[in-house]
Amino acid sequence: GGISTLEDINCCLNEGCDKVVINSYILKNPEFLRDAIHCFGSQCIIVSVDYRMDNKGNPVIFSHSGFDDCKFGFFEYIDFINECQAGEIILTNVDKEGWMNGLDLEILPWAREKLDIPILLHGGAGSPEHIYDGIQSGASAVCAGSIFAYSQYGYRDIKEFLKRKNIPVRLDTESFF
Repeated sequence: GGISTLEDINCCLNEGCDKVVINSYILKNPEFLRDAIHCFGSQCIIVSVDYRMDNKGNPVIFSHSGFDDCKFGFFEYIDFINECQAGEIILTNVDKEGWMNGLDLEILPWAREKLDIPILLHGGAGSPEHIYDGIQSGASAVCAGSIFAYSQYGYRDIKEFLKRKNIPVRLDTESFF
């Protein structure tokens, strides 16, 4: 968190990061996304978008616990990110995050239609089936956190499950260290 200058990105890359995730700063300064992509290339710039559904079932951008007003509507923002050609996008439904009761699969058909970049789905993975469902529904990848801290599933359990479902995963038997 806290990426707000090109120097921040440069420092991360110089320390060995392959990619940098930027979220709220782009909402405040949209041209920063174009500048970052121009300086470092789209392959290393990931835009993270937090959203929630309004009472009509439409996605709205959710920033800083909902206290910040946003210049963009959700669909306008997604179009902007796609137009800038960010390397990847992470879509996080904040109402599902941490609950481990399933991902927001309803956003994926629209997102796949609108975006020309890899879509990483985040928020709600609580079982290997949830991760499989996300991939089968059109996500390029699924991000997970709580499942590893608050369930019986480890990385290998999920990878073995996905492998049995014919999803390509690395199942190295030897450690890198």
